[in-house]
Parts: sequence; structure tokens; C-alpha cells
Amino acid sequence: MKIDRKEILNSLERFAIQGNGVIVGPPGVGKTYLLLKLGEILRANNTSYLFLPIDQLGEGTDTELQVLLSYEGDLIEKLKAEIDKCQNKPGVLLFDAFDAARSEQKQKSFLKIIQRAVRELKGEWNTIVSVRTYDAKKSIDLLDLFGSPFDSDPRQYLERDIPCRHFTIQQLTRSEIEQVFGQIPHLDEIYNNGSQDFKELLRIPFNLWLMERIIKDSDKLPDFSKVASEVQLLGLFWTRRVKAKGNIDDREFVLTKTARKMVNERSLTVRKEEVYEPAFKEPWAELFSAEIFSELSSSGQRLAFSHNIIFDYAVSILLIEDDPQHLTAFISEDHSRPLFLRPSLTYYFTRHWYDTPELFWNVFWHLLPSSEIHLRLFARLLPTAVIANEARTIEHLSPLIDALYQNDSLASEATLRLLQAIRALDIERDGIWIEYLNKISENIHRDFAWDLAVLLSNILKRAERHGKSAIMDICGQVGRKFLKWIWQEREKKQDSMIDGLGGSWGVPIVAKTFSTEPKESRNLLEKVLALTNEEGFPIQYLYRLTGKLTEIWPHDPAFAASIYRTVFSHYE
Repeated sequence: MKIDRKEILNSLERFAIQGNGVIVGPPGVGKTYLLLKLGEILRANNTSYLFLPIDQLGEGTDTELQVLLSYEGDLIEKLKAEIDKCQNKPGVLLFDAFDAARSEQKQKSFLKIIQRAVRELKGEWNTIVSVRTYDAKKSIDLLDLFGSPFDSDPRQYLERDIPCRHFTIQQLTRSEIEQVFGQIPHLDEIYNNGSQDFKELLRIPFNLWLMERIIKDSDKLPDFSKVASEVQLLGLFWTRRVKAKGNIDDREFVLTKTARKMVNERSLTVRKEEVYEPAFKEPWAELFSAEIFSELSSSGQRLAFSHNIIFDYAVSILLIEDDPQHLTAFISEDHSRPLFLRPSLTYYFTRHWYDTPELFWNVFWHLLPSSEIHLRLFARLLPTAVIANEARTIEHLSPLIDALYQNDSLASEATLRLLQAIRALDIERDGIWIEYLNKISENIHRDFAWDLAVLLSNILKRAERHGKSAIMDICGQVGRKFLKWIWQEREKKQDSMIDGLGGSWGVPIVAKTFSTEPKESRNLLEKVLALTNEEGFPIQYLYRLTGKLTEIWPHDPAFAASIYRTVFSHYE
């Protein structure tokens, strides 16, 4: 399968030869492939370059690097000497897959090398580091090395919340996907008949690679109509490449042993001699033939899964058991696992979300109240991220809604974590989320009231911008229920938190959606005018209301007039 990405490659070359920087992109988007292509371009232009795949370089110690890269002495000094021999300066030093350094020690080792390269090779070598977007945002020490974007950097390749000089490898365009139609049988038909979620999946080159293998290994064209997630594509691939032939148990034994060795060593590679058994020669050969394993050098001393995504999926299938207690024990064996195995744990939850939702929720409710610090943080973040990413209908969220209605002790925290996940992941499927907010606004709790209001405000802004009247109507319903709750809470106890919520969020949202239900909105907003009778009343209610008069007077001029009278006749 070949895709011509000439435009992005040309931009990437200019980025690399102009200075240091970070290359980011989602898993499977083709960062390594494009860096290798970049190396070919640099070589053709007589520009010195060195490609360093971090996932294949052990723990990054001096000794390991010397052996694996066949040099003596200090790497940075070696590079200085090499560039001095060349007339075409600077060279380009490419560190690929920083996110593959999944142990803390390995990250520190490679970060130290990158720091030295940036500092000591300035003007001689440009240092380029590729890393998954998620990991980049968490790697502040890495990003701090690379300064601000240049004015000459193309704006279309910048990520708004990555503060350093960087280049984003974007997903495939429709025209780039169409280049593959003639290379994979029936893909054009499958693509054109697919859902929008399925079409989005195929914007990732790795998923096209999976499709190619799935179709190639299928006697009958599979039904892709229900495929909405990468984990479902991986499941089809796994079925055909691992489970479809005889000796299934032998292949899974080899895979399990290899994956467990990598997990225990916190490494994405392993020495073949440490896992290979002659008695399993045939399944070993089958796994290499099926492109599950790959050798990392001509000597074949070390091996890895053919892609880190396949390793992550294999761990989720083979090492993480379905029972909640076993999952807890597996994570607790090594406190680094929530970090090292985050992609595997995501696949674990996503697979159960689609295949066995009851098990997903059992594990979710089991983990959420954990008192262990590392488990508690993991339980708050990862399962709710899966819910936020994968939910498509309000029925998918019924367990959360029902728990809230039943006043379950964990319901308000679960709701809080989901609202935070939706915002943090910047998910804009506003149709389902405004419906969800409408449901939970029947049972608002102080724990999640602020997060509900912020998400509601964001959805309302997008609905106004895009003219989505149906969503605006529901925003109005939620806003009015929210402000009604504010007044009820204020009757119980007046405090700065409730007044902050009411003034900053409740009043503006009800005013902005005034046209969707003028009478009820007026009844709620008139209570703001009554506050002026209180000694030392909270002024934010009033100035937020007066700031939204343009939303009110076309629909209720009499009420707008009463606001003017109240404000200008009040004596402080």
C-alpha cells in the first residue's frame, strides 16, 4: 500500500532543515514512515542525518548505544566530528518515537541525550523528536527544549495547545485515501457505504494497513457496517492473523510469553533468545509471516511487535483479565503500569465497551472508589475518556444517568469525571452531550455543577456559531433548570460558590437562550432584580444580566425596561 504525501513531506523537510523541533501526531498516523522518507530526501540532497528509533535502542545507556549504533566514545562528540567532515551543514538528528520510552528511567536517559544534542550541537545538527500528541502534551521537560514556532513555520501544521516549535502530522485527506482504492479490493465500496465514524478511522494510515490485511485474509468480504472504533478493526485483524488457523493455543502461548516479558522489562523490544523455544518453531514462523512480530536487525537478536499498536492490543487481550479484581492486581503489581500500558488499558476498556458493556460498567464502578493513589488517578481518567470517546447514543450513558437518579454514592463523582473528560478531550459531538446534560440537570450536585455549566456554555457557543436551533433549544432547557437549581440552593444557604455559578454561568446562559422560552426565562431572571433588596447583594448577577439585554429586549421589551428601571433607580 502506497500513499503519495508529497506536500506534507516537502513541508516537513523545510521544518527540519530550519531548526530544532518536535513532530507530533496520533498513533498510527505515519510519523515513523514519514521520518524514514525524510531521511531519503535528506540523503538525496547530501544533507547529513542520523535516524535513532528510540523503541529499538534499549534503555539509552552509553554502552547500549555504542553497541547498537557501532561507535566508540561519546555520541554527541562523535556527531560533532562527523559534521565537521561535511560541507553541507547543518545535519539533521532524528529521534523517532519518544513515547516508546515507557519506563521513567528510559525517558530520563533519552531526554538527557536530547538535551545535550539541542544544547551542544546547535548550528551543527538540528534535533528533531517525534512523539505521539498525547505524550507530547504530558512531556513538559521535552517541549521546553524547543522554543517557540518560527514565523516561517506553516500554520496548518501547528497544534494550538503545544507551546513549542512543532510540526503536526495530519490525518489523511479524502484524496489521499482515494489513492488506496485501487490497491485494496472493494475499499472504495466499503468506504462509500461506511458511517462517518468508519470514514474517520480510515484517515489513519495504520487502519488502512489493517483493512488491507483483513480483506486479504478473508474468503468472504467482512461486514464493516458496525465498525466504529480502531479496537474493532484490531479485533478483526487479530481473528484472521492469530486465531484463524490451527495451533491457535501455541501462537497465543508465544505471544503471551513475549508480551509478558516486555511488560515486566517495561520495554517494547526483547532479546529473541529470552523468549524463543525450539518446540514452538512453527508458531514463531507463523507470527512473523502474519506480520505480528518483526526482527529489528539483520542479526535478528532483538524482536518487537510489528507496530506498537499491535503490542498494546496484544497486552489488552492476553495479559489483562476480565475480572475486576484481577485487573486491579495486574495494575498494582507495578505502579508504572497505568503509564507504560495506558494504550493497552484503553483498548481493554474500549473492547469491553463494544463487546461486553455490562463488564465495562462492572469494572468502572469497581475501580472508581479505590483508595490507592495510583489506581484512583487511573480510574478517574482512563475509563471516562473511553466513555467520552465512544458514546454515540444516550442509551450508552444509561448506567451513569440511572445511578445519578438513584442517588448512588459514586454517581456525582462519576459524572464529574466524565464532564471533565469531555472537555479535556475537546469532544464536539454536541447532539449526544447536550441530551446528556439535559438528563443530569434533573439531579444537579454541587460536585459537578461548575463542570456542567462550562460544558453547557461551550456547546451553546458552537450552536450559536453554526446556527443549530435544535441544540440551542435544549441548551435553554438545561440553562433554565440550572438557574432554577441555583435559586433553590440559595434558599438553603447563601455562599460565594453558588453565587459565582449563578452569576457567571446561570444568568448569561438563560439570557442568551431567552428566545427559546421567554416566559419561563423571565420568571427566573426577575429573581436577579429582587436581589437588589438584599444588603450587600452579589453584584455579578446584575452586571451579567445587563450585559445580555440585547438578547432579551426583542422578545420582552417590558422586562428589558424593568431591568433599566431597577438598575438606574437603585440607591446604594
